[in-house]
Amino acid sequence: MKTLIIYYSGSGSTKIMARTLSMHLKADIIGIKDLKNREGFANRLLSSIDAFRESKTEISPSKVDLTDYDLIYVGTPTWANKPTPAIITLIDRCNWKGKDVILFTTMNKDGSDEPTIERLEEKMQNGQIVVEFDDFEKKEIKQEVKIDEKNHIVDMEELNTANKIDVNFADVQTISTLPGLNIIMAKKIVEYRNINGLFLSKEDFINVSGVKDHFKDKISSMIFIKKNNTEKKDVQSKERTVDL
Repeated sequence: MKTLIIYYSGSGSTKIMARTLSMHLKADIIGIKDLKNREGFANRLLSSIDAFRESKTEISPSKVDLTDYDLIYVGTPTWANKPTPAIITLIDRCNWKGKDVILFTTMNKDGSDEPTIERLEEKMQNGQIVVEFDDFEKKEIKQEVKIDEKNHIVDMEELNTANKIDVNFADVQTISTLPGLNIIMAKKIVEYRNINGLFLSKEDFINVSGVKDHFKDKISSMIFIKKNNTEKKDVQSKERTVDL
């Protein structure tokens, strides 16, 4: 079976998901470009209106030949609780007859992805929707999602941590690239980790003194703690402070 991943990405989140899926599934991948300017506040506002109205747009490539593929992933951000104009346009231009389709979406934490998935399902005429999944940072999803009976499996933990830093095993140089940290602070953090053991959670890491409050949210979005590597020895409290 030949697999294809098609996606449109605005901020880059959907692109990361699509590329990670492609790597794990050894699938072909095609990124759809919206030729309309979507940058800037005014254009983003107009883009939301376009999505709500399901306005068509000019895309590149203008159409994708699905003939050689049996399983197709389609990914889009959620704009105004709707799929993006680029993906709506592409869906209408392609022949989905007899294809197994997997839908995935990305969105901010305050929105809802269900209307987007539902609308994609309605638009995907003649295609068989096998499964759908959403932004795995928004909801807790099991580590493995069985895509269909043909045993396509996605490791959700690995997808969720794509392009993020494992602070329990990162070296000094890598940690120093995080916002608000420098090489000296990174060295002391690594020394502290070596003495006290692995961090139990993101909060455990970012609560280390020396990290400015206004950097904490950004750092949290850039790091992860692998669940099966969080055992510590001789540590009684999760809230600890290292004097940097």
